[in-house]
Amino acid sequence: MTHHRGYSTRTELFDGFPDDVCWQWMAITPAELAGVRYIDYDYWVELSGGSRLPVDAGPRIRAGVAPFGVPSDWALGMAQEVARGARFPPLILVTTGHGEDLVVLEGHARLTAFMLARDLLPAELEVLVGSSPMMTRWGLW
Repeated sequence: MTHHRGYSTRTELFDGFPDDVCWQWMAITPAELAGVRYIDYDYWVELSGGSRLPVDAGPRIRAGVAPFGVPSDWALGMAQEVARGARFPPLILVTTGHGEDLVVLEGHARLTAFMLARDLLPAELEVLVGSSPMMTRWGLW
């Protein structure tokens, strides 16, 4: 993993990513998950209507929004799989450590599907959370 997407060299996706990140497994409720933001990347910003919140992407996806000409109906199919009980790898989130500032690092599609089917989620989901007070210096924060 240390070489994936530039993690070990702090290049590519990880340009500006802090060196002092503390990683831990946590449980998160669907209500807490609803406050997790997408990274600051144009596709996800557009899909959410500018808020970077996957809960705001849901109505836009159902309305057929296609950011930059890319259809978003993939999320509806994933949400159906969530509703059927499909299991997906845990989300990887990052924070400055203040609890209410979670941003998804890996798992944007899964998070979107979870929010589309949020009433059917278990009481808690396991997530991996990286925390650093320097996280806001990361360019995609």
